[in-house]
Amino acid sequence: MFRNYLLWRLRNRLIVAYILIAVVPVVLLLSMAGLAAYGLYLELGAHLLHDGLQERISMVAGDGEAIASAIEDETNRGISPHDETILSRPEVAVLIAAAQREWPDIRVLLNRGQHLVGAGNGREYSGIIEFEHQIWVASAQNRPTRAGNVFVLVGAPVKPEFLDSLSSELGPVQMMLLQPSAAKPRTGISLEIQNRLYVPGQEVLSHRRMLAPPANWLDVRVNGASTIAALHHDPGSDPSPAPVLVSFALRPSALNRRLLTSVGAVGPLLVNLLLLAGIIFLALELGALVTGIVLTSHDHAGGRRFV
Repeated sequence: MFRNYLLWRLRNRLIVAYILIAVVPVVLLLSMAGLAAYGLYLELGAHLLHDGLQERISMVAGDGEAIASAIEDETNRGISPHDETILSRPEVAVLIAAAQREWPDIRVLLNRGQHLVGAGNGREYSGIIEFEHQIWVASAQNRPTRAGNVFVLVGAPVKPEFLDSLSSELGPVQMMLLQPSAAKPRTGISLEIQNRLYVPGQEVLSHRRMLAPPANWLDVRVNGASTIAALHHDPGSDPSPAPVLVSFALRPSALNRRLLTSVGAVGPLLVNLLLLAGIIFLALELGALVTGIVLTSHDHAGGRRFV
């Protein structure tokens, strides 16, 4: 009986050893692979989001440069840069109308954006700004004329239609303007960024963006977020940029299709081979665990019969 007791204890120890050798490494490897994949797709999703925003910022910057050049020409012909009628001049009006076909809410403001230009290269600035407590895509231009420097601000508020036009690989997208707060509010949420407390301000959520159904059981929903620094149009007493929190969702399969487009039909084959290798590795590890437990059980049974 004592020998059976010793063999039983030995069998349990061997089973624990097999679990530590076969199961724990698999769990750790799967966890590391999952975290690495999540971080990769999160980074790629944020990259797509920023590329889409930058593309639209460049479009507004092109419109702003063309309109500012036309205003500069009109000013050099003798029209005062402080005269709002300069915006109705044919050469300027036609450019504004062309920009409004792409951006219906675009606005052209004279003698605005000096602070933005100063934060840029001294001649122009384009990017995400905070204007009238809203998120804007804007371009500020500084043009020297005979009557002095003329500042022109061309921009449009970010609306759901703007977010709907971003990359098709992304699901729902939301932008939230964060406002500084002196104290933590009793109700609602607050965020601390670089030792400063912020509370939610304006929120813009896409309307038509939908997350595609999963392609397989591994095609899980990936939620991500990123922050963008938005310069204040009028800095006032707070010259530091206003953070804008951008959240998004995506499916790995949609991102894989975009990433593997350059290799054509070889891309899905590579993904399938990688999944097959992972399944084979997992099956071998589980087989080794089951074999070890079975052999240990047989040894224990044989020891009892021997006694």
